[in-house]
Amino acid sequence: MANKTQSTKKIRSLLEQSVKESLPLSTRRSVQKNEVFHGTVLEIGKDWILLASLRDGGYLDGYTALRIADLRMVEPEETFLPILKKDSHWPPKKPAKLDIANPRTIMDTAAAQETLVAVFREAKRPDTCLIGAPMDWGKKSVWLLTVDPAAQWENFLIKLPFKDITRISFGGDYETALLRVAGAVPSPETLDNGQ
Repeated sequence: MANKTQSTKKIRSLLEQSVKESLPLSTRRSVQKNEVFHGTVLEIGKDWILLASLRDGGYLDGYTALRIADLRMVEPEETFLPILKKDSHWPPKKPAKLDIANPRTIMDTAAAQETLVAVFREAKRPDTCLIGAPMDWGKKSVWLLTVDPAAQWENFLIKLPFKDITRISFGGDYETALLRVAGAVPSPETLDNGQ
């Protein structure tokens, strides 16, 4: 099954069913062939979808935005649906004012929710995830202030071209805990010019 690819029509149909029925899906993508996402689709945009993420055991765990062009297999995942339906937070809701038009609007509105964003560039750097806060915007890129593995804010910005971004996650347990340990986002005046 790992090598199968569904038609765009079938993928779109299942995404729409997930939105309408709060149906959890397992999702495979072309940029990370062996990785499976579990979640319920909250919104379908022109180029991106927004999932309410599910972690092992069927627990809600923040949100993930994925590029539609990378989707290659989408299947209903009803294993934990009876448990989820008894959860007071089910069905999941889209965060207020979140715009999934493009990476900039996703990160900008996610950061306004007082959460860190996890940004992935899996086509170019499959084993790398940058977690931080967007600090500045270019026409085609974002400048991200990252948190290091020791939960300390870096003192420089990293430039990320929008075209390289394949996934954005935010509001999950990990991002929430990391922000709690790292503390408030530093002001731009305290940072170096970037690299």
